[in-house]
Amino acid sequence: MSDRIGKYLRVQERLNGGRKTKRWALLANDGDELGEIAWYKSWRQYVLEPNACTVFNAGCLRDIIAFLDEQNKLVRARPQKTISESKAGE
Repeated sequence: MSDRIGKYLRVQERLNGGRKTKRWALLANDGDELGEIAWYKSWRQYVLEPNACTVFNAGCLRDIIAFLDEQNKLVRARPQKTISESKAGE
């Protein structure tokens, strides 16, 4: 199952394979995969990893940015573990 983001794009959540963060396939309406939205650890935020030879117009980029912003806000809204809680799990 996929969710529409804008007029021409959809996202489909992928199995996370034990990861703490989510991943989505970015799809065109016809089902072609355009890239992946995933957590980029170094920047501590979700990013688009586009497939080679994909192109996006301004409207599609705005829709992707809105989705990224929404997901990044959700991550930042989650309660963070304290240092003592993190060490207790080690």
